[in-house]
Amino acid sequence: MDAFGHLNNARIFTYFEEARIRMLEDHAGDWTGEAGPVVVHAACTYKRPIVHPATLVVHLGTDAPSRTSFNTRYVVSTEEQPHVVHAFGEARMVWVTVASGRPTRLPQLFSDLYQDGQERPDVFGVFADR
Repeated sequence: MDAFGHLNNARIFTYFEEARIRMLEDHAGDWTGEAGPVVVHAACTYKRPIVHPATLVVHLGTDAPSRTSFNTRYVVSTEEQPHVVHAFGEARMVWVTVASGRPTRLPQLFSDLYQDGQERPDVFGVFADR
């Protein structure tokens, strides 16, 4: 919380990260082996302050993946005001080999999820601001 009783702006990125982790766990299973995701770009646009206390809802969607990367997109609302957008953001994820740090092909499951090239939005995070 900041001096005005609002959720600190940097904290939003932590909620984005939590939603990404949940999405990867739900769809990618055990991805903590020889290769995994690295954030190469992250951005957020703040539309309205989030006043404490609030229960945040992070909607996460992804674009169709390329060979080694995919984009995630976020919309943040609250359970108390589900139709009010407080922030939206994006992150570019690149799948890298742990040993070399070099990009590598995404696991097949990412391609399987997007056979028809459609974005798959979903809710991957409901967080209480404490």
